[in-house]
Amino acid sequence: ESIDNRTEMDAARSIHEACDRLRPAAQRREIQIELQLDAPPIWSNHVRLREAIYNVVSTAVKFAPAKSGKVVIRSEQRNGTVRISVADNGPGIPKDELHRVFAPFHRLATHRDVPGTGLGLYFAKNLVEALGGRISVESEPGRGCTFNIDLPLK
Repeated sequence: ESIDNRTEMDAARSIHEACDRLRPAAQRREIQIELQLDAPPIWSNHVRLREAIYNVVSTAVKFAPAKSGKVVIRSEQRNGTVRISVADNGPGIPKDELHRVFAPFHRLATHRDVPGTGLGLYFAKNLVEALGGRISVESEPGRGCTFNIDLPLK
């Protein structure tokens, strides 16, 4: 499938494939991944969307607490778009750091012990924007994070 072509597609396929790749890592850390998918077809690209979702869910799995971690992925229609949200019960992000989450190589000082390059969310943002969408984050320290990907309907 070409990386540039956008077609009418079911986002659930991209979500399922991304989650299937992450299940072994989630199982090793005993993190539960829950899917609540209820969205109409969107105008998108399967490969780009799968990779964007993979990067966001990978981040959620990495920061959710081992043994009690939970990542919930939802898709729903909202205001002429489809919103895919990825919520975790990890440590959250301080308000003054939220604006830097999608910057390349940015990592919180408190997360230096967690493996990674600081590029996953940067790549996710670029992929989502290439699809004509938006990505944003909501978080409070101690209450986890929710990443929202808003994509155009067909």
